Amino acid sequence: MSTVKGMSPDLLRQRRNLIGASLALLFLEFAGAKFTRLSLLGTEIQLDRPGAVIFTIWVIWAYFLLRYLQYLKAEGDLGIAAAVTDRVTMYAKRRYNVSSDHEQDVYGQTYPIVVERTTGFRWRLVGKPFDFGAASTGEVRLMSFGFALWAFWNIRAFTHVCITTTKATDFLLPIVLSAAALIAGAWPIFWNFSKLVWKVATQFVVLFAE
Repeated sequence: MSTVKGMSPDLLRQRRNLIGASLALLFLEFAGAKFTRLSLLGTEIQLDRPGAVIFTIWVIWAYFLLRYLQYLKAEGDLGIAAAVTDRVTMYAKRRYNVSSDHEQDVYGQTYPIVVERTTGFRWRLVGKPFDFGAASTGEVRLMSFGFALWAFWNIRAFTHVCITTTKATDFLLPIVLSAAALIAGAWPIFWNFSKLVWKVATQFVVLFAE
């Protein structure tokens, strides 16, 4: 059995099921397909309630989504967050002209350079000690930056990881497709409900205005 690198066969099977169900729902929604007859083992079945077929597909989709999320959680760390964090650290080091991966204090101790949140909507690039004991002089080389720059770097880093690695298409694509199917299926309901609320609200306004 061929497998996606870094993905277990069980997760790969659930991935295929979820992608297939999500694509089927998207096709049915955008194509406006209607079920009136169903052929089963050569026998044609007349459907008096076609909506039951769509409901059954949604139940299957929900089951596949649950199973995929369960197996995805069992995979452990996917490496996506770490890859994004490493990229953000690289952007911060480039911004503040830090060329090394470690910082050294006056005692010759070296600390890894990381990006961490301080307070509120502030982040900083700092040489972080391995040990905060008596021998450590604490954090060195501190550069602070705001939320806008941090958010821009994270979006840029996540986009880079999605384009240059298979992590996004392997693990996140099924979730994106399932979310798209859910939005496409729920939008008509939401739209009709919003029109109903607007109609009722305008009637109340007219009633109280008289």
